[in-house]
Amino acid sequence: MLGACSASRPSSSSEARSVVQRYYAALESSKGASACALLSESAKEEVVSPLKLFRDLKPVTDCATMVRRHAALMRKLAGDEIGAVTLMSDRATVTVTKPGTRPHEVLLVKTPSGWRISKLDLGLRKPIGG
Repeated sequence: MLGACSASRPSSSSEARSVVQRYYAALESSKGASACALLSESAKEEVVSPLKLFRDLKPVTDCATMVRRHAALMRKLAGDEIGAVTLMSDRATVTVTKPGTRPHEVLLVKTPSGWRISKLDLGLRKPIGG
């Protein structure tokens, strides 16, 4: 009986992978609130903090606005392939690849609300020699 219950529940690995897939889908479609809902509080701050350095720019103080304003950059993430998931208790690492760029990792933390992205490495840089 217990086996039947656990078979219907997704594994932690598939749940973590799903969060990353939904995050990238939200970025591609400029759905800032949906993308940011999948981030931990520290990751949300990581998204907006670089623009706080530029006083000439109209300040962006929330993650959803940042994603919407920079939709073109976010669409560069289209076509990324979600790869291996490594679980370490309440943390997970998902490897993401895209042709022409170096593989990068998305770090997740398990919260009471489920898996949330805790650290972003968007991998937008070209690989060395590439």
